Amino acid sequence: MPKYGIASKPLGDRLSPDYPIPAGHLVHIDSVKLKATFDSGSFLTALGHTFVPQLGEEVAVFYDWGAIGSLDRAPWEPLTVPKRRVIQDQAFLP
Repeated sequence: MPKYGIASKPLGDRLSPDYPIPAGHLVHIDSVKLKATFDSGSFLTALGHTFVPQLGEEVAVFYDWGAIGSLDRAPWEPLTVPKRRVIQDQAFLP
């Protein structure tokens, strides 16, 4: 997993651990994977990259986007997207 995660609260304005992402900041999503954990189940995780001005470099990022069979509205999606939506894509089901 990448070192930096995109926090979902407040929606889309923090790159943890310490770097803020301003509204409109470009984040490239390279893939979405099903990530299984030992004790918490499986989650859909978006993997990508973004440039962090404070570091002066591009870094890999992740965002825990949803659970098996559903996606949460991501920080980069408009408010017209439902907060949670059901997905039937076999690639994201166990």
